Amino acid sequence: MVHCFLMYHNHRIDLSEGNANGKNGPILEFLYTVKVIPNIPEKKEYLLYRRALQDHILDRREFNGVELKTILKAREQGVALLRSIVRR
Repeated sequence: MVHCFLMYHNHRIDLSEGNANGKNGPILEFLYTVKVIPNIPEKKEYLLYRRALQDHILDRREFNGVELKTILKAREQGVALLRSIVRR
């Protein structure tokens, strides 16, 4: 999933929507990061996510045989679940 965090020197502050989603601690390692503007449009975020999958993630050994459309569908379901939890 996409995480939103502020970074100051070596410190990260997680601002992800639905941050109270069961995470037990800080995320110390990311598969890919990119600097974006605040309030990035949803479509641009999606396109960045898709490009990161294609260019940086799917060529990793642990994703061998996983199709882009499978991950995008899982993302869609995950976003819907988080939105339903945040709205409660």
